[in-house]
Amino acid sequence: MVPDKLGWFRRLLSKVGKKLLWWRQPKLSGLIFSLTYLEDVKMLMDLTDGTLETALAEFHRLGKLAGHDITYEFLDIGKYVFSKSLEDLPTIIETSYYVMTGQRFSSCKYYPPDDQVPIPRVIFTLDRCMFCAGLKEEKSIEVNKETTGSQTWGSVMAGVVEAAVETIEEYVGNELRVEVKETKCIMRGDPYAEFTIFLYPEGS
Repeated sequence: MVPDKLGWFRRLLSKVGKKLLWWRQPKLSGLIFSLTYLEDVKMLMDLTDGTLETALAEFHRLGKLAGHDITYEFLDIGKYVFSKSLEDLPTIIETSYYVMTGQRFSSCKYYPPDDQVPIPRVIFTLDRCMFCAGLKEEKSIEVNKETTGSQTWGSVMAGVVEAAVETIEEYVGNELRVEVKETKCIMRGDPYAEFTIFLYPEGS
């Protein structure tokens, strides 16, 4: 049974368990990952209309499809750190991200609804984004605010996280519509990557 809120033992389990799981996972270099991602983006540009914005939008869609499949595989293990409380989402997301990448967020925080943003949200940041690590000198395609348009370089991660949070929240019994946006992007000139998870009540 999923608890309403995580207690101290489950929080401890998430800290210890994520390191054990990461130790058993196959490792992938951040540089190799970012270069592979670059080639995938180029391929999607060739398969769509040739623009970076369209390729990144398609990558977001593909990320969302993959995110559901990836999360279903981890539900059985992850259920020990799941809860119905939205305030526990940072713990759940941080644990999942570490298990998959071996990296930690720079920050990850839950924000309740307020006068400026009337819905709950979680914001996490990365000083070193694995999608753009090592691409500072890449000149084969131009990546900036003009070429990405309404998308960001980490659009696929937004799709994966969106699907993952949707799947987890459905599993614990919360009826939510999840939307994830990369609200700051290193490749667009920001000092760090920032992702915002918006948690809308179902039907809104």
